[in-house]
Amino acid sequence: MSEEQDSQVPQKEGEEGQEQRIERERQDLLARVASSELMTMGHRVAWLMNHHPDTRNSDIALQIRYWTTFEKDIVKGDYVALDDLYTLPRLNSLVRARARIQNEYRLFQADPVIRERRGTLEEGERERAVETPDYPVYAVFLDESGKTSNNLIVGSLWFLSGGEESLALFLATNELKSKRKFTGEFHFSEMKKDEVAIYKELIDIFVSRSLSDIEMSEPCLC
Repeated sequence: MSEEQDSQVPQKEGEEGQEQRIERERQDLLARVASSELMTMGHRVAWLMNHHPDTRNSDIALQIRYWTTFEKDIVKGDYVALDDLYTLPRLNSLVRARARIQNEYRLFQADPVIRERRGTLEEGERERAVETPDYPVYAVFLDESGKTSNNLIVGSLWFLSGGEESLALFLATNELKSKRKFTGEFHFSEMKKDEVAIYKELIDIFVSRSLSDIEMSEPCLC
């Protein structure tokens, strides 16, 4: 997986324009984390920092979780082949993404002791240093059918317990598209005859994971 480069900030930018840009990017990042639509390294790092607080304090923990979560095709268990180090995202790239999220967007802050050590704790915060709260999220995906009909049907898929489930579906869907060399988007109204098989596989992914979640949530009547 290649290391995505964030867009460069213009050199000449007014203070108000810069604040607006940062707030816009901040809200976009939070929306990405909520929906698990993680397209760049920065999105994935933010997702990990929200769901795994240890990655806010330790860059090594961030690297390990990034590799084991998003590079499963390369990292097998607790071992990494030396040759794979050339292709895995490097620590300095992950650190830059983490630092930008914490220092520029003020999200998913490290513990005060760690921030003091990094030299990023502002003077006013030294007196009232408190832990930054998590950003609990839920995601709702909506779609409609029958725009040109007399009746309109709206369907939705809800993820109420954080981003683990939506991320798992996102990764499984991308893996299916990569395996089948499917480059488009899934639209059942535009499905072609030779695409029926991959659409069935997509349905199987959602059904199997839904049944698994139901089984895990059912109380044990022992």
